[in-house]
Amino acid sequence: MNETRDLYLISNDYKRLYELLLDSADEETGEVDKEIVAALNCAENAFENVAVNVATVYRMLGEESERFAAEIERLTAIRKRIDGKRERVKRAISEACERTGVLSVKGMYANIAFRVSEQTVIENVLEIPDEYMTETITRTPNKTRIKEAIKAGKEIPGASLKKVQNIQIK
Repeated sequence: MNETRDLYLISNDYKRLYELLLDSADEETGEVDKEIVAALNCAENAFENVAVNVATVYRMLGEESERFAAEIERLTAIRKRIDGKRERVKRAISEACERTGVLSVKGMYANIAFRVSEQTVIENVLEIPDEYMTETITRTPNKTRIKEAIKAGKEIPGASLKKVQNIQIK
């Protein structure tokens, strides 16, 4: 993406000009090279223009992402309805075959056959011995509670607060 490359180049140029400006300052009078000031102003304007263009691309990508998310949600709902219909049709076929005693049917586009399998049925989970139970434990830090505790003056081993700057593009 050329815009982000331009943003990177212009920001580097701006930083270089700023450092050059600081180096050019007269130690006694504080005067600086006017050509460097002019170049720095141009670089700042260019940076602002490119930054706004890149932010616009960012917003457009966000809107596109939201459109895809909405379409995925719509298609997921359609798929769930279709899967529900499939299960109802399968159940109807199964019940009809069981009522008639027909266990196998062959056709041009579909075949129907029943097979015998075993399924474990749990009647009362509380009666199952521990040796047949699987225990799952997950632990995750509660960042909100940790933050509140640290802000209240409590020291939490393994955790600290860090100030960060979050960019907001609107």
